[in-house]
Amino acid sequence: MTSQFLRIVEEAATEEALRAHQQVPIAFRVESILRLELVDTGLGGVVMVDEPLAQPYVKDYDQDPNEAPTDWPKQWDVSGWRVFSAMDSSQLVGGAVIALDTPGYYFLEGRKDMAALADIRVKPELRHRGVGSALFRAAATWANAQGCRLLKIETQNVNVPACNFYSRIGSLRIDKPLRLSGTVRSCSSRRGAADLVLPPQALTASPCGPSISLF
Repeated sequence: MTSQFLRIVEEAATEEALRAHQQVPIAFRVESILRLELVDTGLGGVVMVDEPLAQPYVKDYDQDPNEAPTDWPKQWDVSGWRVFSAMDSSQLVGGAVIALDTPGYYFLEGRKDMAALADIRVKPELRHRGVGSALFRAAATWANAQGCRLLKIETQNVNVPACNFYSRIGSLRIDKPLRLSGTVRSCSSRRGAADLVLPPQALTASPCGPSISLF
């Protein structure tokens, strides 16, 4: 199967839709991490070095407290969120969830002009075959249609496949030094990611939490 045979279905983030979305596994095997190194004591930016782990392990975000999609309605008003499901015939093979204008949702920082990619996942046997890219395009197109200027994404340095994915779609370069003109601060994300706040003209890269311009 390739992405050209996929059908992307958009729907409201009801409990039923989130329950179905969660049936797609998000777990992945952590075999390396991206370690930040300063270039020329920081004057040349930073590079991310792929560092193998002596003891690989499996990471499953759905097992983290309050992180599973079915936990979200208990914490926030998700009535304005959207679920995008990748269907191969009648089979659900992947999904993405977009958050928008949600009071108290840390990831949106109280902004109304920014959407957040709350979750994206693909069945393990179909990863690296264009499903994630198709979902991302559909989600970004929808966010743009809602008048959002930015789409915020997040991952961790232990999720090297996700970092590579965001690199391929142009939001994060892990093969070249990052020269950053923004301010690095800690984020309240329970996934432990750092967040990089950049001015609009510099929205090109971040170790873990970039925003992508939709214009």
